[in-house]
Amino acid sequence: MGFVLTEAAQKTFVRKASGLVREVSGIDVLIFNVFMISIGYTLFMVEFWTMYPGASLELAITIACIVAIFQGLTYALLASAYPRSGGDYVYVTRILNPTLGFVMSWNFFVWELFYLGLNAAMVGFQGVAPLLAGLGVVANNPGLLSMSQWAGGPTPSFLMATAAIIFYGLLLASGMKNYFTFQKAIFAIAIASTVLVVALLAVTSPETFVTRFNTFAQSYTGSSDSYNQIIQTAIADGYGANAPFSLMETVAFFVWPWLAVGFCVLSGSFSGEVKNIKKSQIFGIIGSVIVTGILFVMLTFLGGHVFGYQFIGAASYLMLNNPGSLTIPVAPWYSFFTALLTDNVVVNVFILVGWFCWFLLLAATVFVFVSRTAFAWAMDGLLPNAFKYVSERYRTPINTIILSGIGGILFAAGIEYTTWLGVLSGALGIAFAFLFTSVAALVFPFRKRDFYKRSGVAWEVAGVPLISIVGGLNVIALLMAIYIMIVDPRAFANSPTSLTLVALFLLAGLALFYVMKYVRKRQGVDVNLIFREIPVE
Repeated sequence: MGFVLTEAAQKTFVRKASGLVREVSGIDVLIFNVFMISIGYTLFMVEFWTMYPGASLELAITIACIVAIFQGLTYALLASAYPRSGGDYVYVTRILNPTLGFVMSWNFFVWELFYLGLNAAMVGFQGVAPLLAGLGVVANNPGLLSMSQWAGGPTPSFLMATAAIIFYGLLLASGMKNYFTFQKAIFAIAIASTVLVVALLAVTSPETFVTRFNTFAQSYTGSSDSYNQIIQTAIADGYGANAPFSLMETVAFFVWPWLAVGFCVLSGSFSGEVKNIKKSQIFGIIGSVIVTGILFVMLTFLGGHVFGYQFIGAASYLMLNNPGSLTIPVAPWYSFFTALLTDNVVVNVFILVGWFCWFLLLAATVFVFVSRTAFAWAMDGLLPNAFKYVSERYRTPINTIILSGIGGILFAAGIEYTTWLGVLSGALGIAFAFLFTSVAALVFPFRKRDFYKRSGVAWEVAGVPLISIVGGLNVIALLMAIYIMIVDPRAFANSPTSLTLVALFLLAGLALFYVMKYVRKRQGVDVNLIFREIPVE
């Protein structure tokens, strides 16, 4: 499919070609999105499930995956119609409104900088700390257990986050080919480890796990039945054990797994670098939801059977509400429990390294998104010209990578040294970005009828455009998610700080758009002409 710029547009774009090259395959897209979702997020999801009495882990994940399929198809079809880097920014500015599109993209960008910082920090407190703790238990080495507690502290986690961001920045600056080669190597370890965990869960009895846990914990708790001691302590502290199933609580909890699987679409940010764009994005986006959804359900179902739902909930409850009552030297993360499934030291080490690998690449995927989004703005003239620079040798946008890295490090510092923001703080702002992109998909066949007909995705079901169907369904699902995050404090998205920041980021985006529009007008450039055209290749 070919696109030809009008003469007016050719004079308006800051450059007639982006400088990026198409070298990313469908498999690369799939693995990227699997890392973006991150199997390791199971750890966070299980911890906060305890706040929703009667919620079904498996059903909530299934609901989140169904919603993600709608969202994935919405974005995959838009990426096929607009095969350029920039993702949401390109779709909304070209279909709905330039101002709205930039403001929502800016909002998405800033919150993803927050998640770049958070995910990089997780390398320390969710990756290195549990890894050292597990190794300490396996090797019966108190020194490693002490190092684990040190690694989970604010300053070590911030230093590791900074080091991780610098490493990711250098890797991305060296070229997408190098990044995706590294990604494949880490994925092989992570997915093999996860499959091994599933297999061990399938053959391990609950009694075996209880025995191994009690053997490990006895020297720290002074009890020969630490497993049940933790459950009884949590119940005495207010934990609602054995709550009956609640559909409403399950639906309320769904926003947590949705925060993982809903991000299957960020590969759209580098569509300008993807080969065979239509097949690659559909395969990579939908495939990632299927792969991670199946693994999520298997890990939570089998983990609930072997570890015990009541025990998982009790340990998580105490960790969130009364951590002093947990006298074991290791945080009760899901990854640590999996290290007790076998006495084989080599297998245990491989499992722990596998969990670490999931967190190692999570922040890197966000880094790709933010650097490509900022580059798309620069190509449209909405950032200073320095940010459209692409290395001729590596074919990467060096300056937007540097910009994104600095932003991620600043947010990492805020996460480690303040209590202003929580895990889902950015979810509300990002949900609004998803919402307007879905609205764009819904109206695309009607607002851009001629372009839609030659887009290559003019597929219909009973005479109704497929992209409008999935976009409309996703609008409904997102409105439900936004409502939950606004009214339910357990999602940690409606704190005064979070809501204030959402408003401030939107206003900042609006101000930046009009400042850059004014600057370009003074330079004799009519920015409005840009948004009538698809971005340059």
